[in-house]
Amino acid sequence: MPELTGKKKIAILGGGVGSMSTAFEITNKPGWSDEYDITIYQMGWRLGGKGASGRDRAFKDRICEHGLHIWEGFYENAFRLINAAYAEWVDKNYQPQPLFKSGPEAFEVCNIGPIMDPSSGGWQIQRLEFQTTDGKPGVGEPSEALDFWDLVLRANILLVSAYLGSPWQRGLRGWLLRMAGKLVIAFAHWVERYPWLAALVEWLLDRVSGGLLLILALALAHGAQGHPAREEKLASHHARFLKWFRTHPAKDSHPDEFHIILTAADTLFAMIRGVIEDRITLENYADFDETDFMEWLTNHGCAEPWNVFTRLIYDGTFSYRQGRNEYQPNLPGPQRIGLNLAAGSGLYGVLRAVGTYKQGFFFKMRAGMGDTIFSPLYVVLKNRGVKFKFFHKVLNLGLSADRSRIETIAMEVQAKVKPEREEAGYDPIYTVKGVPSWPSEPFWDQLQDAGKLQKLPNLETYWNGGIHGEVRTFRQGEDFDSVVLGIAVGALPYI
Repeated sequence: MPELTGKKKIAILGGGVGSMSTAFEITNKPGWSDEYDITIYQMGWRLGGKGASGRDRAFKDRICEHGLHIWEGFYENAFRLINAAYAEWVDKNYQPQPLFKSGPEAFEVCNIGPIMDPSSGGWQIQRLEFQTTDGKPGVGEPSEALDFWDLVLRANILLVSAYLGSPWQRGLRGWLLRMAGKLVIAFAHWVERYPWLAALVEWLLDRVSGGLLLILALALAHGAQGHPAREEKLASHHARFLKWFRTHPAKDSHPDEFHIILTAADTLFAMIRGVIEDRITLENYADFDETDFMEWLTNHGCAEPWNVFTRLIYDGTFSYRQGRNEYQPNLPGPQRIGLNLAAGSGLYGVLRAVGTYKQGFFFKMRAGMGDTIFSPLYVVLKNRGVKFKFFHKVLNLGLSADRSRIETIAMEVQAKVKPEREEAGYDPIYTVKGVPSWPSEPFWDQLQDAGKLQKLPNLETYWNGGIHGEVRTFRQGEDFDSVVLGIAVGALPYI
């Protein structure tokens, strides 16, 4: 291998969020350009990967998304990065100027949303609502690390809040229940200290409102972990609440809201039992990843494990084997499910999302994801000195003889800019109503042989070749020194 001299050349393959975040962090280092020469190679004409979006210039610049693009309120690092990008964009007056002057301005909180529930006789739209919490993600000091029990308690609080805020709790009855709940929580330590008082309180709660058992369980949960007797009492309260609630009049008067709370309680209580019985902590949760999350919930007593919430989890994380999204509990072993979400990591992810979000559970972008996320990253990185090579499709990564490093990168040049643009390169964005945006197809007027290129099916697919037939081979020590492989895992067998 030739001796490496001068700046270290870094080739970043792919322009998705992983690649862009890597480039952003490297170039955060003062004086980075004295050490590194960074080039990002991207197939097609835009950045973003799965997060790419474009504007249809033939249809009034309508935003064309690739899917559901939202961020969640526990994306602490993602918000911190995008806030920094907007701050630099505005502070240094990079062109084109942004419409949104800060990261928070580019998003809006969304704590209410519909979810589709197939379990109550055909698909039903259910309303899912979260509380607004303190703070903003990515602003101020990051939250301290929480253990599993902290996350469980926060999830309990959300469940109690949903129950107390349910439509059948309105009016005087609801007010009395909330006041009684506050008394239960205030005197929970007395109930916990004296067994005879605990028995009396539970007897009264059974007759006044079984819902208060849920509140009592929340109050007692703070001192339960690691104390077998208290853990058993907590499980008893949960079981008694479910038994009582399943016959609640709300089942007929408010069937949709009733079913949501019942399902949430059934699922959450199974998680709590699992955390207690398996002694799961932040240090050992990965030990349970050999079991599927659905299977794990079933093993810990979840009566309806395939429900509106677990479907949301599996859908949101694309956790299906070969695209199969059915759950067939009567089939044996591996045939039972087409699901594939590791139990430990899935549980941690769920509790992390529910237990640590700031301000809002969901954040909607006020423009396309390409416009809101990848425009600022592109503008800032380009002005920092990062190079971008669009229309470069990776065909093959050649390993060294000992297979310890990438020695060559074969890339097809899909399109070339016109001669008069060779120095400036391809300019990928334009402004729509003040928002620097990406088009849903290339700017043909910047490219050679545009007529031929337009006849190709899609320049963003690996299976579509260019028109020039030019394949460039980049060599380590000459064209690059290090590689950042930002291409999605699913594409790796083909390259």
